[in-house]
Amino acid sequence: HVSMTAEWELSMQSVSPSFAAPFWDYTIDAVVHAGHIEDLFTESSLFAPTRFGRTTSGLHTVTKGRWAYSQVQRNTSFAVHSPYGYLRAPWNMNPSPFVTRFHKMCGSEPGWVWPHCDQHYKLVASSEYDSWYSWAWAAGYAPHGPTHIWIGGLGGHCDEWATDSDLAMLGTEGLAELVDMAFVILKQAWRAKLLETPTYCSLDTAEGSCEWHCKVEEKGIG
Repeated sequence: HVSMTAEWELSMQSVSPSFAAPFWDYTIDAVVHAGHIEDLFTESSLFAPTRFGRTTSGLHTVTKGRWAYSQVQRNTSFAVHSPYGYLRAPWNMNPSPFVTRFHKMCGSEPGWVWPHCDQHYKLVASSEYDSWYSWAWAAGYAPHGPTHIWIGGLGGHCDEWATDSDLAMLGTEGLAELVDMAFVILKQAWRAKLLETPTYCSLDTAEGSCEWHCKVEEKGIG
């Protein structure tokens, strides 16, 4: 993200040299909205129509302001894209053409802690990390990752998992952990070639007919 932002900033500066990319210190929100991070998306000026906009509970997309109904580019010629052809992850079965934010994980508030100052201080001032490798791995998760989880979230039919008889064996805690880790599991499973995703779904394909499947039996896991 840093490299992409830097490239974008340099591009903008080629037109207007005085331009600087805006910076969001989201650790401030950990204090302002302590214990109620969900209020950030309805109360903060950052998510007002004049900035990034607020999403509706029904459409899960911004409906007012500069970014209202922003669409995701659709191009099936790209090497990696969603089954519907949108420039999303291959395991992303979202059929909506609009940029989507759920702010929840399968209908529930994320179990991930919003990044706070202590985590950032540890990264820059502690001796806990003795190599670039360990530092880089740590920087991408607790001090940063939960912002994506809280903003984007995870939606679709996973909010029905609580009533799925096949998942009842997980118990309440197990199901909660699955919900919180679902996005990680999908990503890692696809990278490990354990997840088979459709190569193409037409825009009128019903969600239930455009879905991924586990390939555990081929891998000798199941």
